[in-house]
Amino acid sequence: MTVEVEVRHKDQLRKFQVKLASLPEGLPPKELPPAHPRGKPTEGQRPKVGQIALSVPEFKNEAWAYVPEGYDPSVQHGMIAILHGSTVLDLKALLAQWKPLCDANDLILVVPKARVNFGWQTDEAAFVEKLLAKVKSAYTVDSMRVAVFGRDSGAALGLIAAYRSRELIRAAAVIDAGSMLPPPETDPEHRLAIYLGTAKTSQQAQVVAATLMRLKAMKIPVTQKDLGKEARDLTPDELAELVRWFDTLDRI
Repeated sequence: MTVEVEVRHKDQLRKFQVKLASLPEGLPPKELPPAHPRGKPTEGQRPKVGQIALSVPEFKNEAWAYVPEGYDPSVQHGMIAILHGSTVLDLKALLAQWKPLCDANDLILVVPKARVNFGWQTDEAAFVEKLLAKVKSAYTVDSMRVAVFGRDSGAALGLIAAYRSRELIRAAAVIDAGSMLPPPETDPEHRLAIYLGTAKTSQQAQVVAATLMRLKAMKIPVTQKDLGKEARDLTPDELAELVRWFDTLDRI
């Protein structure tokens, strides 16, 4: 697909024909250049930082967020929602795992909880969407780096939310899960990228394979992560790699 681009430099206006390409599907290198110089946050009033309790009036679900202690309103932050599976996440352990990644990568962590402990209901996708929108309205969030991440039922719900809310959610990282829903039409203005963790002998392998085929057919970029034979959580190194993948979503 070719589009016309106008570029103004001083008093001159020039037009170019630009051929659009799909986003790369490979994983990023181990080291990325810093997004900005590190230093003290800019002066002025800041919203709450650290661990914060959250709620959405029309939902009874609990939720909390972690905002880096060094949060600077002048810096664009990424935002990722962690969606638990059949086992509810231990918040203390989760924060210990994610806090260094959030602090080092200007990342706001949002952790919603399902109404019932054993998993998510389809209608709770709206809760996740409203929660992300609420945090985005209170903090400086990069619209290109808003994502959901989950496993099992949390991953399935993440795909539902990402398919539904293209203007808000730009990526979904799912581990050993898929969706029978058809992916949305490709939209260059509201890009969607998928990170898909696959396991060869998983009970979900057929659903995951079918989801991958649907995504490829819609030309939605999919980065595949081979987890081996059995489904499992990401290792610390793989989690750091996932954060780097997430950090590249704003590329042009």
